[in-house]
Amino acid sequence: MTTCMETLIVADRAMLQDHFKKKFKMAALPTTDFEEIPPAAILEKLKNATKECSKRYSKGDQSFTLLGKLNPSTLEAHLPSFARTRRILNQKLH
Repeated sequence: MTTCMETLIVADRAMLQDHFKKKFKMAALPTTDFEEIPPAAILEKLKNATKECSKRYSKGDQSFTLLGKLNPSTLEAHLPSFARTRRILNQKLH
């Protein structure tokens, strides 16, 4: 189950690379099982990956900007809870 917005954000690695540019440390982020990582650990990994960037990750305006850039197809591929939620919503709305 997705437990925090940072889980969503970390799942879209291409968006993060595009947003934070070349000083972003992709290797600091997990590559699988995002939903199994505790929220505090996900937040710490995201902060660590952006610590040398001019725009470091922080909750608030920046986190909401990143949420707006997320690719739903990417999230669906990496987050089972997102895929389930999207499937249920599509069934109910169509």
